[in-house]
Amino acid sequence: MLFSASTAASAAAPVDAYNEYLAARIRIMGTTRAIEPDTATFLAQFLQTPASPYSDLVEQPLVTNTPAWNEYLAAMQPAGAADGDAALNALRLQTGLTKARPGEEVTLEPTAARDYRGREAAANAIKAGIDPDIFWKARDMSGSAITAAAGYALALQMLRDAVAANPPEDYARMAIKPDVLARYMNQRYPDNIPDADLRYLTTWLRGSLDLRGAQMKGTAAQRLPAAYRLARVAAAYADASGYFTSKGYCQGNAARPGEPTGPEALENDRPLCFIAATDRGVLAWFRRQLRLDMSGIPMHENPHHGLANLARLIGVVLVFMDMASFIETADAFVTERLATHGDIDEADAQVASERSTRLSCRISP
Repeated sequence: MLFSASTAASAAAPVDAYNEYLAARIRIMGTTRAIEPDTATFLAQFLQTPASPYSDLVEQPLVTNTPAWNEYLAAMQPAGAADGDAALNALRLQTGLTKARPGEEVTLEPTAARDYRGREAAANAIKAGIDPDIFWKARDMSGSAITAAAGYALALQMLRDAVAANPPEDYARMAIKPDVLARYMNQRYPDNIPDADLRYLTTWLRGSLDLRGAQMKGTAAQRLPAAYRLARVAAAYADASGYFTSKGYCQGNAARPGEPTGPEALENDRPLCFIAATDRGVLAWFRRQLRLDMSGIPMHENPHHGLANLARLIGVVLVFMDMASFIETADAFVTERLATHGDIDEADAQVASERSTRLSCRISP
């Protein structure tokens, strides 16, 4: 899976690969006991060192040799997964297991490091699918809060992609407003951006973050869930800004020798070597950075109308959209669907639904 900066047609609706995987296991086993009891159990099947933000993938997970996996493949083919590799990659993308290493997961053009002010910044921004002009404009308009800048950048990029992928006669029906993009990109002073435009971009971002699943079509960046794209953009801003106390946190495509590589790598709000980290690891860092950015915004002074509201929005949305919940809970949707089709009985579905609710309440942002 190589990520490039090229623009393509807009992607189709996301496919919830994990729900399909879960449903396949339940159908084969005939019980919701097929659900993994916790995140670690699931991740251990797909990551070599699940507790590390830098874990490498298990190249051929043992679960791919089970009847449940064959059932999953059959379910994913109509959704756009042409073969087993595509179905496995969709599950890896949705659950945040991929990295952003130049030459491995990401292709860097010769000018990329210059365009994004650094090799690592370029790799993260390109994996997120953000064009250089949008990347820097959102940063200029957002002050020092890189998480808010990332939110604007992602919303603007998705709007630009939608403008390019759809005929003008469909813009009104699809609520695509190219004038919002034009005004933002031409603005020199953040306080002059219309409130209505900021609300529109905020709504676009909220809707994208609320979607579960991974795209099966479109650019490689568009196939990455929006929450991971958002975190990667913020990481790119951190890398582009540089680090005062060291030469950075990477050496080549790996964490610099001496840097922690276990769960402690995220302690003390320190950066990661983001290109070597999984999307899950970068998202965990992003939540910490979000709290730092929000604590530094003087809400009562309103330095940039919409900035404080966007930062608050991102925080609220991510609390309820925690990506860990994708693999820690069994959605009521899955169990109810299977009960309706007669794959499991209603009592078993109710037990799974109640368990899902209990686990959701324990998930930490």
